[in-house]
This record gives sequence, structure tokens and C-alpha cells, in this order.
Amino acid sequence: MAHQPGQAVFRSILPEDIDWKPFSAFPSSVRLAVVVGKPSEAAPYVIRVKVPAGVKLMPHRHPEDRVYTVLSGVFYIGLGDQFDGDKVNAYPPGSVIVLPGNTSHFHWAKSGEYVTQVTAIGPLGIEYLDPGDDPREQNQSAGTLQAKPMMTKHTVGVEHIRIESAKSFVDVRAALERNVPQLDPTLVKALADGDVERANREKQQGPELSIFGVRDHGALLAIAGEARNALQYEIGNPVTASLMTRHRISAALYAPIRVVLYENDVGHGVFEYDQPSTTFGQFGDQQVTAVARGVDAALARSLLRATE
Repeated sequence: MAHQPGQAVFRSILPEDIDWKPFSAFPSSVRLAVVVGKPSEAAPYVIRVKVPAGVKLMPHRHPEDRVYTVLSGVFYIGLGDQFDGDKVNAYPPGSVIVLPGNTSHFHWAKSGEYVTQVTAIGPLGIEYLDPGDDPREQNQSAGTLQAKPMMTKHTVGVEHIRIESAKSFVDVRAALERNVPQLDPTLVKALADGDVERANREKQQGPELSIFGVRDHGALLAIAGEARNALQYEIGNPVTASLMTRHRISAALYAPIRVVLYENDVGHGVFEYDQPSTTFGQFGDQQVTAVARGVDAALARSLLRATE
């Protein structure tokens, strides 16, 4: 009779025999132990995964069907292509979870360290929905010189907002610039100098939003003989921006927010912009998205006030 790898003889694996090792596809603090079999082969295997408190495994999927058994701690798992801390389910020790192959999911050691045991038929595979979340890609970028640049792509769903005023472009512009102040350059310097006291004071007492800059896009159309009223504003809050970028540095791509104000064919002022929570939501980080929802509300208040 042919036996499966690691199952040809009677034997036991005691807790002290578990050999925890880093796994290149997991964050550096996570540990994996092969208990039975060879996960790289097309045969049954048993592994254990130990995830320290607070660590997140971003959305990914495995080609093989899996059965998870929670050995210790609370195992938080959610389904979907984007990380959402509000959608994780908590499973205590003793729970068994069946995960069909190619199901997008994510984990979070939300309440402390957990250990799970995974039973499946190999080969073991893991694919991150966002290649930028894959530690293997990050390690390659940090530890090796690549002969060629590496480009990855993924599609992002964005909600676009349009607000048309009954007021003229000139009046809407004046109202916006009256209600939303120019960015105080001394605040930027204070943040760069690590002035925590100033940052806390601005967070409590400063303006919700400031204008970082203005570009006259309408004037650029003069080259085509079609100059018109159209301005691009960069609007945001440097303290709020730092709350997002400290969790995901690539969130700097959308901070501050770009807002366009232009004059339509009937002379009304019109704002257009992309909803911050949908652009920042692509990062799948609950903390970033929560801050972005606050920016949604603050930006809508400021723009609606200017158009009324």
C-alpha cells in the first residue's frame, strides 16, 4: 500500500517538536510550521500558522481547499477582495472553518496572537489580490537589484461627485476661498519638526480643511483659443493626511484631495471630485478608510457651503 508523504509509519508530533519558521509569503513576524507532509507536493499536508497580535494578512487566496482548526487565540477572518475590519468574523479555540479554494479572504490578529492548523491537499499556493501587499514582492524590491522595473496593476472602483451651484463661478470661488483658508506654512514646518503639541492643537482647534494650492487650468486653454474659468484646488488637512500615511505611505497619492471648480455653459459654478473614502479605500486598511470617511464629510460641508 502506498502511503502519503509523512504518513508511512506511526508517529506523534508533540508541541515541543513544532519547528516554527518564517514564511516568505507572510509578514516577517508570522511563523509557519509544517506538521505533516510536504506542502509543495500534490498530496495531503498539515501546517500551523502563528500570527502575533495586531498583524494583518491582506486579501489573498489559495488554489487549494482548506480546513482551518483554531488551536489558540481568536481567529479573525473575512471574505472579500478588500480588507475591511468591520467584516471579520471571530472564531475561538476549537472552531473549524472550511475555506474553498480560490476564495478571496483576509486575516487579522485583532485581539491577540492566534494559532491555526490548516489541513489541505497541496501544493500550497497563495496569491495576494494586490501584489503590493505580497511580502515576497516587498522583499525582492528591498533585498535585490532588479534588472528591469516591475509594474503591477489592479482596478479601483471610485465614486465621482458633482455639485452644481445656482451661483456664478466668481461667487462660488469667493465663497470657497473665504471659508477654506490657505494652508499655514508654519504648520507644515511644525509637523516636519515633530511638534506634537502643535499637531494636537491643530487637530482640536484648527480648520477642518485648508487650500494647499490652486492651478488655473482654464488659462491653459488659451493656447486653443478657448480660455475659460476652471480652477484645480488641492484641499486637505496635513494632520489628517499624516494619520493616513502613517498606516499606508502610498495613501500620499491622494492627499491632499484634488477638486475642480469650473464655469458651465449657463455660468454656474460646478465642483467635481472623487470621493476620498473610495480612493483611499483601495488600500484595504480600516484605519485609513475611517479617516477618509471623515474627509468625505468635511469636504462635502465646505463645498456645499460655497455653493449655497
